[in-house]
Amino acid sequence: MKKLYLAFAALYFAFNGFSQTCFTSATSVLSDSMPICICTADLNGDGYIDVAVGNGSSPSISVFLGTGTGTLGSPTHVTVTGLEPQDIISADFNGDGIADLATANAYPYTTPYTNNVSVLLGTGTGGFLPAIGLTVGGPGSGYLVHGITCADFNGDSKPDLATVGDYNIVAVF
Repeated sequence: MKKLYLAFAALYFAFNGFSQTCFTSATSVLSDSMPICICTADLNGDGYIDVAVGNGSSPSISVFLGTGTGTLGSPTHVTVTGLEPQDIISADFNGDGIADLATANAYPYTTPYTNNVSVLLGTGTGGFLPAIGLTVGGPGSGYLVHGITCADFNGDSKPDLATVGDYNIVAVF
């Protein structure tokens, strides 16, 4: 049923010019190795939206600074504490008014599997301090973290992190 509603919505917007008035042709930039996740934020404080991409087959993210003209600059690559970022989010984690990033990292090709969270504190220039690694617990060597989100879970007015992974586990930091 959900697919049917989406199909009708797509037809409605197509016949009413939605795709022609809201989107133009895509511009492309190259990321690093197998990009798998993406988020947006003003990472350098210039008022333009920037893009951060988690690279699925390397321990890094690629940061593209927005130009304000609908295009992105060349990427800079930032190392995370784990392999293969599976998800990425942005928030101001340390309360300094500068956008930070966090990634959920998992690598299923080692035993035990590696899984952790990287917190990357922004410098305000589009760069980041060295990644801080947070261990995500799980039962045994088969646990992998797949997603991450941010909210104030404990009511202290500071952003907290939550991850989701194998074995129905949600971990909150």
